[in-house]
Amino acid sequence: MAYGLDSLSAVKLRGLGSPEDRGRVGSIYNSDDVSHPSRQHPKNIPFLGIYFTEGLFDWAVRVLGAGLLGTKPCLVPRNGDTKPNNLSFHSILLEQTNMKYVQLGTSGLRIAPIGVGCMSFGNPDGRYKWSIPEEEALPVLNHCYESGLNFFDTANAYSSGISEEILGKAIKKYNWRRENLVIATKLWAPVGRGLEQPMAMTDDEKDNSGYVNQYGLSRKHIFESIDASLKRLDLPYVDLLQIHRFDPRTPVKETMEALHDIVKSGKVRYIGASSMWAHQLLEYQYTARIHGWTEFISMQNLHNATYREEEREMYPACAKFGMGGIPWSPVAMGFLARPWRDFSTTTRGEGQGQGFYGLSTTEADKNVNEQVEKIAKQHGVSMATVAIAWSLSKPFITAPILGMSKKERVDEAVRAISFELTPEELKSIDDLYVPKNVIGHK
Repeated sequence: MAYGLDSLSAVKLRGLGSPEDRGRVGSIYNSDDVSHPSRQHPKNIPFLGIYFTEGLFDWAVRVLGAGLLGTKPCLVPRNGDTKPNNLSFHSILLEQTNMKYVQLGTSGLRIAPIGVGCMSFGNPDGRYKWSIPEEEALPVLNHCYESGLNFFDTANAYSSGISEEILGKAIKKYNWRRENLVIATKLWAPVGRGLEQPMAMTDDEKDNSGYVNQYGLSRKHIFESIDASLKRLDLPYVDLLQIHRFDPRTPVKETMEALHDIVKSGKVRYIGASSMWAHQLLEYQYTARIHGWTEFISMQNLHNATYREEEREMYPACAKFGMGGIPWSPVAMGFLARPWRDFSTTTRGEGQGQGFYGLSTTEADKNVNEQVEKIAKQHGVSMATVAIAWSLSKPFITAPILGMSKKERVDEAVRAISFELTPEELKSIDDLYVPKNVIGHK
């Protein structure tokens, strides 16, 4: 049994339903259900003096309708068939995928149970050597969309804003349906100029290097940051604006009032938080509640099978406010995606050394890694699929956010949505965990 975490299975966010209801792939329409509206067309339908068969009529209406609306048609019939009248077409709109979307906390926002982490897209010559440039990133992003993933998470500081630009270009290039998308970005860190790395500087160094008032959570920076992000994304609004970290220099009241005003301005639909201490989250949330301001609907913190410290206080705190859990690094920055001995052979692993997050690999980490590998081999799936499925099994997790730089990685992640580990397999991973010092925030 994992030390100190055995009682946390009771932690469950309100409004998320059972684990079976959360993020399991299933057909949206049942082709055998004759009561469904999609099955109510007569066999032959007169239209413009021509009799159309049921399937061809459904196809023609959507093609003509799309032409009138100026959008690309969705050519997969609504009853779930893949070849209308023996014609082979594929869906390019999210409404025709088999993804089962989930509620983000107790908000009305619905997202795929896997979030697309856009930190992987940017400038490989900058801080993130493992990121991929625009020409490689765009096809991967479109594969995410065509796979039914509608939740994309980026940040202003990722590759000095290039990540946001690439995501915005993908939306335009592939004509994604904006109303289906949930676009999330973050602010707090300074956006570097060129290859400059201000995040590695002290606050005094930032201020004296031309970044004064360009980081943190002041009202000034929040307003200027969202405008800059919207310009890079080429969008009129984002669905979720998250504070990347806690800002000890700015009064909590100033931050929450500014975020509330940004929501009321229409530039942001919802707000969320990222890695911080539970008591800091509570201060933000209660300040907003006391004043009747907008509250956070989500928490994006570090959580995976080798790092579970957020289960002690953060997730119970999130449950108090009905916040959805959208953790980053569910595969421990790749550590759980391959045998631990091979971790340092990747570009990202080489930069981090032998251990996850630049820390030394512990025996407990190795044991977890080996158990994930064992289960993956038994089922004939990738280690990443097992690690993500483990994350999805936790009732306080809504949608883990995963960086994916290849189409195969996208397929592995989507596979995890329908791949369920047995209670015995979950326990075999859970029991190997040994507590760690807190990482991911200070």
